[in-house]
Amino acid sequence: MAIIMRKISRPELPVTHSPRPRLRSLVRARLAAHQVLVVSAMAGSGKTTAVAEALLDLGRPVAWLSLDRSDRSPGRLLTYLEAALVTVLPDAAGVATSALEAQIPYAETAGLLAESVPNGELVVVFDNVERLEKTEQVWSVIDAFVRYAAPTTTVVLIGRHPLPPGVLDLPVGAVVGQVTADELALTVDEARAFFKRVDRTDVDPDRRVRAVNGWMAGVLFGSGELEGGATGADPLHELLSGQILARLPEPDRAFLVRTAILPEVSAARAEQLGLRDPESRILSLREVHLPGTWDQRRETLRPHPRFRDHLLEEFAALPRDEQRQLRRRHADALVEGHDDESAVDEYLRAGARPEAVAAARRCIVSLIDRADFDLAERWIAEFAPDESPSRPTELSIARLAVAIASYRMGDAAAVADDIAQRGALTAFVSDSDRAAQLVAWTYMWTGRYGEFRAVAALARQTPGMLAIRYGASLGTPAPPAPRPSRTNGPADGMIFLADFFLGRLATFTAPPVSRFAELLMGPFRIAAARVQGRTQGALDAYRSYRSQRGQLALRTMIGPEVLMDAGLIDEARETALTGQGQADAVGDPFWGMLSLISQAKIAARHDRDPARARHLIAQIGLLPGTGEFSYLRELADLWLGLAMLHDRDDAAALSRLRAVARSMDAHEHLLELSTAAVYLSEAEWRAGHDEAADAAADLAMRAATRIGTDHLLLQALTDFPAVITRRLDSEASSESDWHFLSRPLALQRRYVTLPTLQPQVQFCDIGVPKLVVEGETARPRLAKVFEILAFLLTQPGRQADRARLLSVLFDDEDNAQTRTYLRQILRLLRIVLPEDTVRTDADFVALRADLVVATESARFERLVVEATRLKGESRIDALSEALAIAGADRYLRGLESNWIQSQRTHLDALRQDAEFALARQLYEANRPLEAGEVVEKVLSADPLREDGWRLRMRIAREFHDTDEVVGTFNRCAEALRTIGLQPSAGTRRLFESLVSV
Repeated sequence: MAIIMRKISRPELPVTHSPRPRLRSLVRARLAAHQVLVVSAMAGSGKTTAVAEALLDLGRPVAWLSLDRSDRSPGRLLTYLEAALVTVLPDAAGVATSALEAQIPYAETAGLLAESVPNGELVVVFDNVERLEKTEQVWSVIDAFVRYAAPTTTVVLIGRHPLPPGVLDLPVGAVVGQVTADELALTVDEARAFFKRVDRTDVDPDRRVRAVNGWMAGVLFGSGELEGGATGADPLHELLSGQILARLPEPDRAFLVRTAILPEVSAARAEQLGLRDPESRILSLREVHLPGTWDQRRETLRPHPRFRDHLLEEFAALPRDEQRQLRRRHADALVEGHDDESAVDEYLRAGARPEAVAAARRCIVSLIDRADFDLAERWIAEFAPDESPSRPTELSIARLAVAIASYRMGDAAAVADDIAQRGALTAFVSDSDRAAQLVAWTYMWTGRYGEFRAVAALARQTPGMLAIRYGASLGTPAPPAPRPSRTNGPADGMIFLADFFLGRLATFTAPPVSRFAELLMGPFRIAAARVQGRTQGALDAYRSYRSQRGQLALRTMIGPEVLMDAGLIDEARETALTGQGQADAVGDPFWGMLSLISQAKIAARHDRDPARARHLIAQIGLLPGTGEFSYLRELADLWLGLAMLHDRDDAAALSRLRAVARSMDAHEHLLELSTAAVYLSEAEWRAGHDEAADAAADLAMRAATRIGTDHLLLQALTDFPAVITRRLDSEASSESDWHFLSRPLALQRRYVTLPTLQPQVQFCDIGVPKLVVEGETARPRLAKVFEILAFLLTQPGRQADRARLLSVLFDDEDNAQTRTYLRQILRLLRIVLPEDTVRTDADFVALRADLVVATESARFERLVVEATRLKGESRIDALSEALAIAGADRYLRGLESNWIQSQRTHLDALRQDAEFALARQLYEANRPLEAGEVVEKVLSADPLREDGWRLRMRIAREFHDTDEVVGTFNRCAEALRTIGLQPSAGTRRLFESLVSV
């Protein structure tokens, strides 16, 4: 798109400009005090001039964008905003245009652009904002730019009207600065200075100012008639027509009207319109004071926007043939200046349809690149009848691009099929890399791999096509194509999609190289966090995700998976069902299939309803093209295999799961391979194939290692815990990977509450108990209130009968006094918690299900559980965070009861397990010194822990300290001797191997 430089140039002050120190100081003060400044008043009030003067010699870089009606297109607005920023910040080049090409939503593209601005004192001016009207998408661009801009960036909005309510979502407490019409009004002294400057001694400044209340246009351009009082609804219209144009010589007036279609008027541009003697007209107009500004050489006039609007009204009254002739010449000039986009509408107004079609074809792809799909669709509808049936052009490329960007894959397939039916597809994809990529994407995504392969064979191997081929690996029964380099375009989304489903999670754990890439991979980063077992982080990210990009993926697959892991099964089911409806509506079989797979997983794994799971998987076969999605067929067969196991249809389950595991392993579809292998192990065992069962279990362990997380493996083992029991029985060493997995598996079964982002109650139960309810600290009179709340939070359903409460709170004392005391405690509990959240009857006491309570102990447990699913540095970080909570103090310090002591024992054991896991992970990370410090803490707390002594010996051997190895073994033997035991055979073998090296 050609950039019109006048739109991004700071307006020059008129030659006749008279400085206004009062107004300059006022505007500068408001600029310094506010991040957003709105300058609003009626046309002709001097708004632009006032801001331009205030910014002159201010010492801050200024990016200026003059808006017009064409900027109601958000993509065009962002392109011009980037260009305006580049005039003072060259590093902003390409930020918005690249993001738009990657189909990043408009608001987020504006955020990227704002974040590209360094933390300096930049001023960004949007002039003539009234021309945007109340277009929601356009205002969302300005809103996002303001929100993401550095605090030192000031945004100035100049327009005829106050800011529309609700268009800017400023931070709490932020105030928008204002410069009003009253402040812009000329004073008598300012008017006097102006008339003195232009040598108008015939004007009475005081009378002129009072007649129009200081309105600048009225003061500067008015006459006695206007001073007598204009009664029209628009005084500026009367001023422009009756007192400016009417006083001009007819040749000058006619020249201005006929050049009204030009945003800037010069002799050269007027000559392009075919006007006679334009140099003379320009010389004549220089001598007249007009609403507008001249360039430094006074060769080009930029009319004031309202003045130009009036001239266009006069232009519309010209004979129709003359209008068309002038517009045709203007359109030709625009094409010559490489502004095909503006030329399209000019040609249409001129009745030159063939030329409009040609211009549209030349530039419609640029509309797609900047994501202006609304305008592109309008042109597609307008010019579709002009498309050659035998030779599709850029209009067909645009139709495909708009359909794909809008997730209307059914529409995209219809376009490609229409071209194919006309026998034009081969030429279409051979002539254009863009066309080849779009058609290939369409056929691949709709599961039509035969057509995809045919198109891919014709296409050049561009970076975009290589990315699409890589994504297509998910649909072919073969190992994936080599991973291509990123394209920094929309095809990167295909790379991230394939990376996730292939289990290449390192892509999503590495820090983002840019916010641009982060937006493309955002939904899959949430999915990867869930696969790694970071359930809380994945849930929080899912809840807070606001981008429109990736919503179909979130609703069909990612959201349901996260919600299932969080135990929110009903919400997961509802989300998947909603996603299915959306996928069906846009004709997207890929996400439609994943939605049905999510629902089948819920039915098979959580509802234990194999009949429903089978029914849902049968529906998958009814979707068009799903027979070609080999990876998704594997997933469907995986959950069908689980349903068969629950149905005791063991022979069918074994056959199905063998095929799934074999296919996933051979084709490097690693994500769910550990799950499939665990289920296969169970099926093999049921068939009496013990060795095959062990081999399948080992395959599951290898798959978990390759993707770098045990979470999915642990989930599958929770479904069939006998798999790990049988595998442990066949292990000679007590320190095998299977033994170390058994402790995390036990933790997976423990119910851990997952609070939402904003809990109503914060319960600090590590250390001296503290209760914060809806932001206010609660101080119950009886300390037992803390204990009963803590107890209820740990119970299934968060409820208990009164007999159980009496037993817990008063150590099995049940008498009139303790029952009275319990009633007092419950009354206080109802007082301190939100209203109607404590439910009681004659037998039971319960906390309402929707009461959200966050406790430190639950957070500690949750972090330990999540850490057991991780590997490497991620596990070290999670364990360290968990231990920082548990090691701070005792559970409910100051309170004593048998139940509290049992909870302390449980938490202490969990803490010691976490410390040992941390020590082992530090050792494996080649950090033996830190590992030694941690394992010493473990052994100080529990000297009978034999695995701790074994780790201590290994650490000593890392430092080649044989004496320490011997000393550690002797300390182990001495500790065990106190309870009549000796070191195990495994410990002795390890000791002998270490001292013999």
